[in-house]
Amino acid sequence: MYERWWFALRPFRTVDGGRRANGTVLETARSVALWYPAADGERRPTVGRPPSAVGARRFPAAGDRFTMSETTAEIVLFDGFDELDAIGPYEVFENAADLGADLETRLVTLEGDDDIVAASHGLGVESQGTLGKPDLLVVPGGGWTGEGGVRAVVEDGSLPDAVDERYTAGATVASVCTGAMILSEAGLLEGRPAATHPVAVDDLAGTDATVVDERVVDDGDVLSAGGVTSGIDLALWIVEREFGEDVADAVGERMAHERRGEVFG
Repeated sequence: MYERWWFALRPFRTVDGGRRANGTVLETARSVALWYPAADGERRPTVGRPPSAVGARRFPAAGDRFTMSETTAEIVLFDGFDELDAIGPYEVFENAADLGADLETRLVTLEGDDDIVAASHGLGVESQGTLGKPDLLVVPGGGWTGEGGVRAVVEDGSLPDAVDERYTAGATVASVCTGAMILSEAGLLEGRPAATHPVAVDDLAGTDATVVDERVVDDGDVLSAGGVTSGIDLALWIVEREFGEDVADAVGERMAHERRGEVFG
C-alpha cells in the first residue's frame, strides 16, 4: 500500500472555440481520475504524483489546460542575472497563488540555501533553496555581450546541464531574455521557435533554433520570451494556460500591467 493516497488527472480534449494568435482553435482539457491499486488489492485514488505509476509530468502542450494540484515553479538565479527577468515572473506567480492558483514558487540556485546572488544591476538576492525537481523551471537572462551573466553560465556548462536534466525528468522549461542561450546550450531549442533579447538574436539564429520576433513563444513544454519586460507577459501566459484566463487577468490588473502582442505558437 502506498504511504500516501495518490490522485492524478489525465486530460481529454474538447474544442472550445477559442483561437490563438496563429488562428488555430484552442482545446481545453477536462480531467478524469486515475486509480492505482494498493498492495491489498483495493483501488485507491492518490494525491499528487504516484511513484512510477504516472511518471514525470510535463505541463500540457500549448492550448491544453487543466487544474493541477501542488504545482511547483522554480526560478534559477546565477551571478549576473537580470533582476526583472526573475523578479517579474516571481511576482506574477506569487500574485496568482494569492488569487487562487495552486502554485508554489521559489528563487533557487545550483549551490544551495542562503546564497546571496549578485544581479546584473547590483541587487543582491537571497536564494530560497537549491534547484530541485519543479514542474516549471524558469531561466532568466542577464548579459551576453560581456563576460559575465549568461555568457559565463553557458561557458561553465553546469546550469545548462542542470536545465537539461530537469527537462528530461519532465519539467516544462521557460526562458526570459538571453536565458534562451542557456536553453540552447542545454539542447532544448533544436528545431523549435524561440525568442530572445535583440543582443542575442544573431547568436541564437546561428544555432538549431528558429528565432522569431515575438514577446512570448509557446512551444508546449519549452517556452521563451524576448527582452526583459516580456518575462512578465510570459508568466501571465503560463498562469492563463495552466490556471485560467480569469486568474491571469486578475494578476495583470493587480500589477497594473497590460500585456502586449499575442502568444506565438
